[in-house]
Amino acid sequence: MYTPIARGCWTVAVSLRITLEAIIAAGPATGGFALHHIERGESLSFDGATPYPAASVFKVPVLVEAFRQINRGEIGLEERWPLTEQVKSAGSGVLLRLSPGLQPTVRDLLTLMISISDNTATDMLVGRLGAERVTATMHALGLPDTVVAATCRDLLRGVLGEASPALAPHALARYTRAHPADPDSPAFSGAHDNNVSTAEQMCDLFRRIHTGDGMDAIGVDAAARTTMYEILLLQQLNDRMPRFLPPGTAVAHKTGSLGGPWLVRNDAGLLDLEARGTVALACFTRTRLPRALSDLESNRLITRIDEQIAAFTRAVYDHYTTA
Repeated sequence: MYTPIARGCWTVAVSLRITLEAIIAAGPATGGFALHHIERGESLSFDGATPYPAASVFKVPVLVEAFRQINRGEIGLEERWPLTEQVKSAGSGVLLRLSPGLQPTVRDLLTLMISISDNTATDMLVGRLGAERVTATMHALGLPDTVVAATCRDLLRGVLGEASPALAPHALARYTRAHPADPDSPAFSGAHDNNVSTAEQMCDLFRRIHTGDGMDAIGVDAAARTTMYEILLLQQLNDRMPRFLPPGTAVAHKTGSLGGPWLVRNDAGLLDLEARGTVALACFTRTRLPRALSDLESNRLITRIDEQIAAFTRAVYDHYTTA
């Protein structure tokens, strides 16, 4: 019904392909990378059709489904939903630390979910929207390997075990050292019982947010896409794709991270090149953490992975702003 970006191929200039291949080959991350220059119709895919754990990048499909239901009149952007103790999730965000009874609007929850990756805000949304409906909407867009199967709380249970969400960050770090996650946990898998996507399909979803291709058919209009884009521009976690870009470069994006025996470091979004057009990008990485690494060495490995994603993005930026 809809036309996806070119899959599993190289249609970019040879010079860019060679540069990006070198960045990917140099490591240290293993994963899937994809780009699509929207105006030029040029695409790149490196292992881009393989499903990877989406981690918090799954919040982008949740954002799309929220606006689909808003446009259908099922929920309202300015509705206020009460925060409860039961919905609180460990991990990123601030709602976990706030008092029950607070009543943020749906707009507030969407902004928190994207801008600081608030897990509790996400679970409040997924609980109302329905994970199965998020997945169905992605499939209706022709993205069959983009699946939302779990809330943040359920997802993190496979990483943190039965650790209380109320633990302070230092206490949670002590707990995870004493109770390491199972490397075979579904949280680290690319199977459909996890929240997963592919680099190609997430790149395609961002393309659709920008162009509107197929979005009207699922009930997401231009005004909704504009609001989604404005929320994505509020991203405060900018240690990956934007890391090496010139100050002032607009990147509407969403990161995703999981730690443990596997390091999952993802980023996907829209790179605004102003008069040179817009590039949709997605980088999904999953890297086995060597057991012998110290905490300091692990942190250095995370930085190197983030810099690899940043170098990939900067190479794309340089090519299209000078070509």
